[in-house]
Amino acid sequence: MPDGIYLNARELGPEKLAEEMNKLILNPDLYADYFRWKNHYSYHTREESVETDDYCRFCSILNDEKLVKKVTTYPNFREWWNPPDRC
Repeated sequence: MPDGIYLNARELGPEKLAEEMNKLILNPDLYADYFRWKNHYSYHTREESVETDDYCRFCSILNDEKLVKKVTTYPNFREWWNPPDRC
C-alpha cells in the first residue's frame, strides 16, 4: 500500500495512534490527504480483478521517483533488443 493512506494501529501502538488521530481531527487538510490516493489508485482484491494486477504494478513503478530518475542507456539498441544468445 502506498504511504500515507492509512494509520497502521499495530505499528503505531495505542498512544501514538491516538496522537495521530487527534492530529487528523484537528487538521482537515491533513485528514483529506489520506484520501488523495483515490485519484490515482483503486482498491480491489485479486479475485475481483486479476487482470489489473500487472497494470497496478506498472502504475506503481511509473510513480516510483527512484525508478523514474534512474537512467539506463544501451549503446546498441538492436543488440539489446535482439541479443545473439536469445534464439
